Amino acid sequence: MAEYLSTGLNKLMVANPNTAYRGNIGVSRLAYVDHVIIFTNAKRHSLHFIMDFLREVEETSGQYINVGKSAFTLAVAPPMMVLASCQATNGFLHEAFAFYIRSGHCCPQGRRKWCS
Repeated sequence: MAEYLSTGLNKLMVANPNTAYRGNIGVSRLAYVDHVIIFTNAKRHSLHFIMDFLREVEETSGQYINVGKSAFTLAVAPPMMVLASCQATNGFLHEAFAFYIRSGHCCPQGRRKWCS
């Protein structure tokens, strides 16, 4: 399953370069145990590509995404229309970005004053 997801996301990003986050940061996802962070842009067609692929993964593997535990976050504070469009497309809740990167360290939100 992990290999299928990894290979599939790589192929998706190569076949649809406009799906990549900010042109292409060279990373399409980060995975740890049973958690995955997928980097993409908030354009509706990009989200459709990602969600269609995730549905394919569900059907192929028999494992399902727990929408109640899934969320999306955006790099900047977007207009409410963009938030509503993202949520309608993927069905996930919006959550504030939980970490800031400062000088190569990951800092939980709210503890930024100690991370610089």
